[in-house]
Amino acid sequence: MITEPIGGAAQPRDLPPGIRVRSGTVDDEFASFEVMRRSFGSDVGWSAHAAIRHHLRESPGAAFFVAEEQPRFGAARVVGYARSLVRDAHWMLTEFFLIPSWSGRGIGTALLRACLNSGRAARSRFILASEDRSADALYIRHALLLPRMPMMLFTGPLASLANQWRPDRVALSDADAHAGAPLVAEPMVPEPHVLDALDVLDRGTLGYARRPEHLFWMQDSGGPHGASRLFRDVTLPGSPIVAYGYIGPNASGPILTIGAGMQPDIVAALCRRAQDGVRPHAGGQQAPINETHWAVAGTNEVMLRWLLGAGWRIGFQYLYMSSHDAPHFERYVCCTPLYVM
Repeated sequence: MITEPIGGAAQPRDLPPGIRVRSGTVDDEFASFEVMRRSFGSDVGWSAHAAIRHHLRESPGAAFFVAEEQPRFGAARVVGYARSLVRDAHWMLTEFFLIPSWSGRGIGTALLRACLNSGRAARSRFILASEDRSADALYIRHALLLPRMPMMLFTGPLASLANQWRPDRVALSDADAHAGAPLVAEPMVPEPHVLDALDVLDRGTLGYARRPEHLFWMQDSGGPHGASRLFRDVTLPGSPIVAYGYIGPNASGPILTIGAGMQPDIVAALCRRAQDGVRPHAGGQQAPINETHWAVAGTNEVMLRWLLGAGWRIGFQYLYMSSHDAPHFERYVCCTPLYVM
């Protein structure tokens, strides 16, 4: 029995016989991943998802629920799951999947309500939603989320972007800095003043900070020895951090800039570092990254035109749905895989 977390009194909801919704555990992780893979109907590799799924299970403010079939004979099995996260009083649904043959039986509603109940103190809610009509209807009815923005996942050759790097615009090394580039890249380090600056950038663009995710992205993308970078504007007093960008072997993005016009330069510089490969330690070489994706909002005209002009294509379309207006997506590129924004 699941209760309604929004809009007043609790309203009980019955589940189909033999189905229960419970908190997920580490033992449910791979089974829930298989539900996601079957829902997509395509081959999704576990290795690129394992670390972020562990982070989203163990992170502060996280909730994880599974729908489990308990047959009279045989072992129980996971047929659906949902996961959510709360940051700065913003609730986000990070995953919501159900084996297609179980749809239309109230299981998805029960899972969604469980996650909503875990974040009932949040003042706003959002999701990056695939264009599934029944799921989107659930988000509107039960979470009061409205479709605000089309989102597009781009695929293409990394080299076509790396080749557009301009050392006179973004310095990736001391030698480049001598060319007078206004933007200078520096390694990602989890120092307090850096994390404070990232919080300010995130709140100014997205409306909330997500320090646990930055700590995860820094580690997952190789730390200071990886291709991810902070960017300072050396033409401004104090050379403030004005952009950040992540790219690694398992994920790309997010990228945030204080101005939309600088995004192509930032992305080109990151792609150049990723393509060339970087040395994580004295005795080893990180393999170059040849394939990646960029997740771009429909209002980000600069990136849309730039990526299409470089020969990239739209591989997948989805929606940003929220209880509030869309953030400043014109200066933001989302994280992929699409777990968190």
